[in-house]
Amino acid sequence: YFSSPVTIANTSTVKFNPGTYVFRQGLTISDGANVTFGAGTYTILGAMTIQSTSTVTGEDVGFYFYGPDASNNGSNSGLRITGDATVNLSAPMSGTMAGMLVWYNRNSFNNNGNVWMISSTNVRKMTGAIYIPKDKINFIPTKPIADQSPWTAIVAGSITVGGSAALTLNSNYN
Repeated sequence: YFSSPVTIANTSTVKFNPGTYVFRQGLTISDGANVTFGAGTYTILGAMTIQSTSTVTGEDVGFYFYGPDASNNGSNSGLRITGDATVNLSAPMSGTMAGMLVWYNRNSFNNNGNVWMISSTNVRKMTGAIYIPKDKINFIPTKPIADQSPWTAIVAGSITVGGSAALTLNSNYN
């Protein structure tokens, strides 16, 4: 439980283990930080922002966001990937989150059309489903998104692809 903002920055290296994390003021990964998520499910109350020149990796990981702090009408949404952050994530192959990379509880307290954003220039691998059925997701980088993923699926209230972004939704489900 973290009641204050949590920032991982300045080329720090951190490995998270699966579990429940409460970030009341959000988690920010930035400024060259290198963060690895170990295989498993992450239940997160709060927002996660990946920005700047940080690197985030994780194989067989699922992120379950819930609660009123998971979104804040775009200013601090459940997942924001901005700047030149490098993201390489893949969903679990088995278990309760099999195939689910990001899941936002559709019955959460503040689930009324929140905005999630991916505007980083280096989000090339996001293998799995992104499930935010009542929310909006904006893709506005200048390079391809998810083009190195064998598959990506998105269930959202609305999807916006802007700027010179190219969103790739491959379908090699094997």
